[in-house]
Amino acid sequence: MADLGARVIGIDASERMIANAGRRSKGYENRIEYQVTDCTDLRKLTTLGERRFDHVVCTMALMDMSEIDTLISAAAKLLKTGGDFVFSLCHPCFNSG
Repeated sequence: MADLGARVIGIDASERMIANAGRRSKGYENRIEYQVTDCTDLRKLTTLGERRFDHVVCTMALMDMSEIDTLISAAAKLLKTGGDFVFSLCHPCFNSG
């Protein structure tokens, strides 16, 4: 997304995952910001900025969250009018142990 010109804020509840992401994105410091944020905490999510974002993207995470209602509610608050919430996940028939 940053390569396409987007200014990105990457969030995860895990400090380790945020540290890994930061190491993997050297050279993007002016385009990508990382924050340790719990996506089940509506107050924390809304501190990112209500009506601030054109897009909210959740890639391969919803199926690993204990509850998703908070994230979905927060996305509605974070998005500008006409903004998009895009998510991807594995379909159960394609999961393998």
